[in-house]
Amino acid sequence: MSDTSTFSEFADDEHRAQAEEWLLELGRFAVGFERVCEGMRHTILFMFQSEGLQHPGLAQVIIGEKSSAELQVLVGALFAELRARTDEAEPTRPT
Repeated sequence: MSDTSTFSEFADDEHRAQAEEWLLELGRFAVGFERVCEGMRHTILFMFQSEGLQHPGLAQVIIGEKSSAELQVLVGALFAELRARTDEAEPTRPT
């Protein structure tokens, strides 16, 4: 026999309000974080397409389900490679 009135998820109404506010902010953070990750995925796809890759499925094989840290590394490496190639292709300007 259990009495549900002796156990509550929250200590009081103030605790409930604080917990709900915290969960709402956590949800906002999670959605924002996923938007950043999705932006990195789109950036990687755009970089591949700008280099002539016409089959998005191949890019998806590389992008896969990478974590945010892996996406950051991939974006950085692609950017550095494309930047180096662009710098090499540009004629040197007299200073």
